Amino acid sequence: YLVTPGTGYSTGAGFATTGGSGNGLTVNITRVGGGGAITGLTLGSGGSGYQNGDTVTVSGGGNNATASVVVL
Repeated sequence: YLVTPGTGYSTGAGFATTGGSGNGLTVNITRVGGGGAITGLTLGSGGSGYQNGDTVTVSGGGNNATASVVVL
């Protein structure tokens, strides 16, 4: 789930992420608000090796949006 909406993003698919204990996680940005703040995102690729509560940063935009990983 989204923790920090960041700035400078636009909608699109396959945005890479950095951080957390895994690799390969991508997200799709479905909505942005003023200043390019992310207001909607979905999972692109789940990657592997992530743990509940890992925080990842969404690449692109201002590289300042973060999301928390929930492993089901």
